[in-house]
Amino acid sequence: MRLRSVLAACALGSVTGLVAITLPMVVTVPTASPPPKPSLERARLTDPGETVRAGWRGRAEGKANLVSVSWHGDPGARFTVERRRDGTWYPAGELQHSEPGVDPGTVEGRRAAAETTGNISEPLWVGQADAVRIRLAGGSASDVSLQRIESPKATAPDGVASATSAPVPRIISRVEWGADENLRLQQCPEGASYDQNVQLAIIHHTAGSNNYSPSASASIVRGLYAYAVETLKYCDTHYNFFIDKYGQIFEGRFGGIDKPVHAAHTTGANTDTVGIAFIGDYSTTPAPPAAIESLKALLAWKFAWHGVDPTHNVWYRTISGTDRWPAGSVHYLNAIIGHRDPGQTSCPGQALYDQLPGVRSDVIRRILTGPVDESLGYRPEAGKPQLMIGSSFGAIYPAGGQQPYIDPAAFPARPIVKDIELLPGGVGGYALDGFGGLHPFGNAPVAYGPAFPIDIARDLVLRKGGGGWVLDGYGGIHPFGGAPRICCGGYWPGWDIARKLSRFSTGFYVMDAFGATHPEAGAPAMTGGPWWPGWDIARDLRRNPVGRGGYVLDGFGAVWPVGGARKLGPTPWYGEDLARGLVVRRTGGYSLKSSGILTPFGGAPAVRQARSTYIGADAITTPYIANSVSLAP
Repeated sequence: MRLRSVLAACALGSVTGLVAITLPMVVTVPTASPPPKPSLERARLTDPGETVRAGWRGRAEGKANLVSVSWHGDPGARFTVERRRDGTWYPAGELQHSEPGVDPGTVEGRRAAAETTGNISEPLWVGQADAVRIRLAGGSASDVSLQRIESPKATAPDGVASATSAPVPRIISRVEWGADENLRLQQCPEGASYDQNVQLAIIHHTAGSNNYSPSASASIVRGLYAYAVETLKYCDTHYNFFIDKYGQIFEGRFGGIDKPVHAAHTTGANTDTVGIAFIGDYSTTPAPPAAIESLKALLAWKFAWHGVDPTHNVWYRTISGTDRWPAGSVHYLNAIIGHRDPGQTSCPGQALYDQLPGVRSDVIRRILTGPVDESLGYRPEAGKPQLMIGSSFGAIYPAGGQQPYIDPAAFPARPIVKDIELLPGGVGGYALDGFGGLHPFGNAPVAYGPAFPIDIARDLVLRKGGGGWVLDGYGGIHPFGGAPRICCGGYWPGWDIARKLSRFSTGFYVMDAFGATHPEAGAPAMTGGPWWPGWDIARDLRRNPVGRGGYVLDGFGAVWPVGGARKLGPTPWYGEDLARGLVVRRTGGYSLKSSGILTPFGGAPAVRQARSTYIGADAITTPYIANSVSLAP
């Protein structure tokens, strides 16, 4: 994990003595006891067929925390709401027609349309009320009913849980805020629906009151969940996440915070988007700093995980269309937009909408200047291979049985790190930068590689007895730490073509960018193998651990035997230039994708990774571009 801010007080000179650290994970703290289930009561306020006009009043006795109105006729009708508490009436807010969020062509949309008729207002949180009365402030209406949802206070969480500096911000789970999972399953027994990936984020506000306590937020979320399922007949709550004014982040739709869960927040723009709702009304009042900070932390993690590059706009196609965009139309959008961009709505409120440019710039800064090092928590797996993945920006990500270490180097927005290598036992290792600098991590001692005036270092090989060799792009091999000199194979002065140096059972070999392998220091010539003259597509060269020769990896994922090595079984094939590294074991091996995914093949066990990307994500031009993988000897 990247902990420089936490460890700034530590002496930098002691970095080489740092041992493995334990990475935090998202902690789910269940409530002490299941909270009471929300209850829904409907009260008919007009006689059948009766039409009422502006000035009409209606009233319903009984406890309520959240209310909505349904009616037939004029969709532009407006209602004001008052609540009674301890014998005194207080104004609560105004209700208007609810803007639909579900996609009409989906199973969820068809069910909702079949089970609801007329007009339904947006919900309004009224806090604690023992009676509610409404007044028709504008328009006309018939068959008016009031829906009262009682959502008793949850026992947990209590207090403010704002986003932290952890890669995954603190997110209050559905278990913690007391989601009744039977509620959604009764409406949609098939469970969650998933998209291919996330392309952009759409920001909303729930409207209603901003006057609530930190401990009331969970009850508000539970009330909004009940409203969506029981009143609107949706499968689940509208949004993927909620953020309250104190900075608490709540998991919304069921299905996994790390998954592209299809929600119902923006009709026609739910596919491949994440919907985030601020609890409250931000039409004239800006969202508090704590809430904005949590949005930034959430998006920095969510975008990095799904491979969303916030530095570039997105070509987004709406499938069913919105009330602003025709079905099938394509739009060039920022990765962070407000609900009003695709829809005819004031959501997320003008004041919050005006804050989005600052959110965009800070999310970009966070992604470009600091890696998000874990997905949902990492712990080494006993008995699994010890693997370490390197990023071109200096972050390192353990996998399998490997202990995590603090990143050895960081070059924000500068892809200068070329290779990482582990020492025996995975007790530490080195990252090689393009100028020949060696950056130790874990228990690796300080080492000094060659100093190049330009970015020309390309590969690092460690020696069992200490020290090792650095390969430059021209084919020169530079020893350090007492390692012997190696000479003289392929050398192409001024031509950056050498890519990998590897030690086989027969000696050292250099692989060039076109796939050819060149013997060094009297090693015999290598037979067989690929060659792509003029095409820089060769990515890695590895020794065969159980016999002669070795293997060349190309950018598409194919693994080619050289020097008499046996052909490996089926290996991953990416179909485009995404392969970046190869590990070959006595049984099977691993292929590294540029997004950080390690794919096992040939019987190698699947491994847990401290850093990977959602399976459908593309690599993005950020610190997360993986370019090397090492297996502890």
